[in-house]
Amino acid sequence: MKKHLAALCFLGLIFPALQAQITPHDLHVTQQTFTVAGPTGPEGSLPLGNGDVTLNVWVSRTGELCLLVGKADAYDENSSLLKPGLLRIGFLPAPFQSDTNIQLTFHPDESVVTGRLSDQINVRIRVDANHPVIVVETEGAMQTTATIDTWRKAATTMAETQVSDLFKNLQGADPYATITFPDTVVTTLPDHLAVFHQNIQPANDPYLINLKVQGIADFATTTGHPLQDRTFGVMAGSADFTKTTPTTLQANGTGKHTLLAACLTLHPSSGREWVAAALDTLAAFGRLSPSKSEEAHADWWRNFWNNSFVDIASTQPDDAAQVQQLSRAYTYCRYLNGAAGRGSLPIKFNGSAFSSGRPGDYDYRRWGGPGFWYQNQRLVYWPMLAQGDFDLMTAWFEMSRKALPLQLFRTKKFFGHEGAFFPETATFWGAEVTGHYGWTPFEQRKNKSAECTYITYYWQNGIEQLLMMCEFYNYTLDKEFLTKTLLPHAEAVTLFYDLHYQLDNRGKIHFGPASSLETYHVAVNPLPEIAGLRYTLTALLNLPASNLPANLKKRCQNLLKQLPELPSEGQGDQKYLLPAQTFEMKMNVENPELYAVFPYRLFGVGKPDLQTGKNTFTRRLNKWDYCWGQNAVDAALLGLTDTAARFVLNRASATQFNQSLFPAFWNQNNDWIPDVDHGGVLQLALNCMLLQCEGDEIRLLPAWPRHWDVTFKLHAPGRTTIECSYKQGKITRLEVSPPARAKDIIIPEWTKK
Repeated sequence: MKKHLAALCFLGLIFPALQAQITPHDLHVTQQTFTVAGPTGPEGSLPLGNGDVTLNVWVSRTGELCLLVGKADAYDENSSLLKPGLLRIGFLPAPFQSDTNIQLTFHPDESVVTGRLSDQINVRIRVDANHPVIVVETEGAMQTTATIDTWRKAATTMAETQVSDLFKNLQGADPYATITFPDTVVTTLPDHLAVFHQNIQPANDPYLINLKVQGIADFATTTGHPLQDRTFGVMAGSADFTKTTPTTLQANGTGKHTLLAACLTLHPSSGREWVAAALDTLAAFGRLSPSKSEEAHADWWRNFWNNSFVDIASTQPDDAAQVQQLSRAYTYCRYLNGAAGRGSLPIKFNGSAFSSGRPGDYDYRRWGGPGFWYQNQRLVYWPMLAQGDFDLMTAWFEMSRKALPLQLFRTKKFFGHEGAFFPETATFWGAEVTGHYGWTPFEQRKNKSAECTYITYYWQNGIEQLLMMCEFYNYTLDKEFLTKTLLPHAEAVTLFYDLHYQLDNRGKIHFGPASSLETYHVAVNPLPEIAGLRYTLTALLNLPASNLPANLKKRCQNLLKQLPELPSEGQGDQKYLLPAQTFEMKMNVENPELYAVFPYRLFGVGKPDLQTGKNTFTRRLNKWDYCWGQNAVDAALLGLTDTAARFVLNRASATQFNQSLFPAFWNQNNDWIPDVDHGGVLQLALNCMLLQCEGDEIRLLPAWPRHWDVTFKLHAPGRTTIECSYKQGKITRLEVSPPARAKDIIIPEWTKK
């Protein structure tokens, strides 16, 4: 308590102007425009999105404005996330005389792309923040045309299946062909173009076969088919355009024109129902005042940018350019999440909705379209807590909530006891991707778990997701979320760990057979499970007592008593953590022992045995830091300022996006372009360098380089926001809301000198 009072006195006496409003973020974001000159392919595209519908925008080498449309829930018969279509805007005669005449500029403040395509053509494009509608405004002396392309024109056998494709066999030939079915091109509408994909039920149904091979086909009789009759597509038209051929719209003369395009997913739906809904969507949007709808769109993004921000600049010339690039990268990463994170299904780790595939196949993704791989997915969502982007986290938690009944059913079928475990690589309905589960029929298996040893015993994500839910509640105090999502998940996960393992002769849980993440496939008493339960069960017990059921509270208390000690070696200042009590069969490049730093924050700044955490970090085997590697986050939480700074600068460097022009379309690394979990770690590490929260404490600048100036607004538990400006070694402004939380701020001594 004394340190809290001291911090409060420091705030009041030294900085009498601390309650003043800090400089708005608008100017900074306005300055973060990015321009692409000349024609490109998709690798030169710029991103737009409204949280559900996305666009990759570029000017092609054939002289057309290309808008590749993405949708968060456009899953086909194979549960592959497809691109609904390609909207092409052409100009006659072709105006492109030289590359210098072509310029597209991304404006993140308004989520708009503007363009000068020649001295005679200007364009302005947005995906409306409040409606599933793309707005393309053109102005100039050229004739404008529009078409919608689909490349899925006939049933096609996928030549190269990926790991999470539902018919993939990792041990040999695929048992069934993966067939991509054609779209429907609507040519009978008098004033509109439309392309849609309605999922049929194939003769070899990937969903039903996926459940059957896992012994859970009976579950399908109690729920609706998640893929059949899922219908998605794009429809374009407006009063400014006339249909001149069954597949072409042409602007009415020259001058100013506005083209509207709707992108919808309906489930279940017929094609006729989808067409009617798309027409209604465009008609309703067309009745709105254009100026008011654009103002409402700008307001949404203005509120988004003022909800949280991090603006950084270096006072030293040797890293000033790198730090400026890092600041831009943070802003752009958050933009990509805001532009793709409000759909009915979560952001995918391997490209989000902004993947543009590869030449000849816009739908291609490394690792495939169906799987949500928790080790990767989690890193997209952890930063959103401090950023206050709670609405972007809804789809992530909803997928877990909706999958819980299947996990309960599956656990009972596999192990004969209650509770739930969650697979590492899952479909959005919750089943394991089939390649990892393996194709041996369920009835012939002695071990009912996944055959792929990377994930046979990798059930860690149920614990981490529960912790993330606890954190979400602590930040939002959302009681409906607590009762409908968090507590059912807590009941299922804790019951699984209460029933699944035996106790040893000391009355402690014997975690075995087990693995330590994907790195050590054979382990006993893995640290991630022990640290995860210790930290997460404590978080559960710290929830409001009146909302915690008595049986759940008692189970958490008993489990805590039964947990073995964290595996470690050495004594005193020489002590360090181990991946497990025993571990072998190393196959991957994680540092499981550092899960006691993140996500389970048992060791860190201001906590006991900080030196143990630092020793463990120093001794780690896997020191690379890109993609889903979390070394930058560990360094920040341990207060290793120089190391954390070096890692985040490296993550933001130009070498990390040199396969694309846009500075946050990160290279494929271990995943795919854009590697959004690479960007997630970048954001999370910076958040932790600026702010660390534990219990009531809010630790300010715990791992911040002294020569980096920063202005930021971030969120803390208890519906708290912290706005701070740090300039030339001093905190010049600080505002805490609600003001009562100011007593919990811990300010580093070095800022007071």
